[in-house]
Amino acid sequence: MQKEGKPEVLVLNTLGQSMSRVTTNVISMDVSDADERNVIRLDTVYMTPKLPISTSCGASNDDLKEWLHLQDIRICDASLDQVDLLIGQDNPDALIPHEVRKSANHPKAPFAVKTVLGWTVQGPVKRCTTQGKFVGFTKGDALLQ
Repeated sequence: MQKEGKPEVLVLNTLGQSMSRVTTNVISMDVSDADERNVIRLDTVYMTPKLPISTSCGASNDDLKEWLHLQDIRICDASLDQVDLLIGQDNPDALIPHEVRKSANHPKAPFAVKTVLGWTVQGPVKRCTTQGKFVGFTKGDALLQ
């Protein structure tokens, strides 16, 4: 990923703090699926040295074996030590569901969504131990540019 970009100020609102201003850099980048067959252009990527996101509830292929409806799905065995990229709702090409797998018998079971970039797993997995709740939303404030 490139290290420099256009400076921009974001206004962050969280449950605990309102209207926090953060200076960041904005870049454009291409992302692809693990096989590098499908490439998506992300025009607005906000850079930060670290994303304060818990990885303790990330799903693994072993977690998927616990659920009949997910047993034939394989997800990337990437390190769950750190989140490096969040793809937001302003990039619908990367998020459009091509297929959804959910349990017919267990409404609270994890489900999987296949996008152009591969499979994602959402919902509770067995090894998730945290009781914390995480929600993310960022809005660029064009008036501060």
